[in-house]
Amino acid sequence: MAKVSPDDFKAEDFYSFKVKVMWRYFWSEHPAFWCICGYLFIEYFKPQAIYPAIDVLPWAQVFLILSMVFAFFDKKSKFYFNSSAAWLVAFAVQIHISIFFAYSRWWSDHYYISFIQWFVIFFNNINYIN
Repeated sequence: MAKVSPDDFKAEDFYSFKVKVMWRYFWSEHPAFWCICGYLFIEYFKPQAIYPAIDVLPWAQVFLILSMVFAFFDKKSKFYFNSSAAWLVAFAVQIHISIFFAYSRWWSDHYYISFIQWFVIFFNNINYIN
């Protein structure tokens, strides 16, 4: 089978939901893209909750970390910063300030990871998915 590039595909192939073409496109992408797709699948379908036998690792975090590692080797991966990213950074600054002045500092620190995880996920998605 010849090497397939992501540039070899047309948008019309995806509009008509041609599964074979979509599958070939998926495998023509970089592993950082595969890991982001794996993360989204694990996060939203949660197969580890349905099949406890595969619940041996924190799969979502593993895919998220792998996507960041593979992104360093991806030549197409660039850091994009748009207006929604600017608003998210402003929101992150506001959260940090509110943690500093929080009534219950323990509670703020305890749930801080919930926000930071989505912060990382947002930047992974806008940078690795073209």
